[in-house]
Amino acid sequence: VDFSPTDIANSGMVGDDRLFVALQDGRISIVESDGTVQATPFLSITDRVVGGGQLGMLGLVFDPD
Repeated sequence: VDFSPTDIANSGMVGDDRLFVALQDGRISIVESDGTVQATPFLSITDRVVGGGQLGMLGLVFDPD
C-alpha cells in the first residue's frame, strides 16, 4: 500500500483499537490493531483534493461526542 500519511487518529470509542490514517491524496485508511490495512478506505475524497507538496488532506479529527 502506498502511503503518504499526514495524520493518525483513533475514534475515541471504548474498545475500538483501530487507527485512522489521513493520506495526503484525500483518503482515510483504517489500520486494524494487528497492523493490517483495510483494502477499502474509510473515506475517499480524492476527486476533491489536490495533493502534493504542502497541499492535500493534512489532518483528521473525530468529534468527541
